[in-house]
Amino acid sequence: MHADPTSFKFASVPDGPSGRHLRVERVKNEPWAMVTQVIPSKGLEGRTLRVSADVATRAMKDGDGAGPVVRLYVPGGRVSAAEKTLRAPGAGWGRVVVEIKVPKGIELVEIGLVMYGDGVADFDNIAVEHVSG
Repeated sequence: MHADPTSFKFASVPDGPSGRHLRVERVKNEPWAMVTQVIPSKGLEGRTLRVSADVATRAMKDGDGAGPVVRLYVPGGRVSAAEKTLRAPGAGWGRVVVEIKVPKGIELVEIGLVMYGDGVADFDNIAVEHVSG
């Protein structure tokens, strides 16, 4: 979460495209929340990563939306590059895709889901793959 760890609620709920999905709900006035996993970049240099997810934002009230995000970190913890694709508030289930090329010198890759705004965002069928290299 942005600053207050109690500002969003995360839950695994029945329903959605696969029958169970991740629900993120803003419960206090904070601008964003993100769920991530960080992996070493070994073997990914020169490849393009694709992160895709089914995303529903029909219960979001405002903000920029929700979707997948990828951040690339150089040694020392600085973000070198980042890409995200957001589904606008008010949309039903749809596939959202983000791609990023991993250049030389990257130490860590952060893969995640992000929500910017008020209300509820739902995520399902998250996939990570390399598509070239």
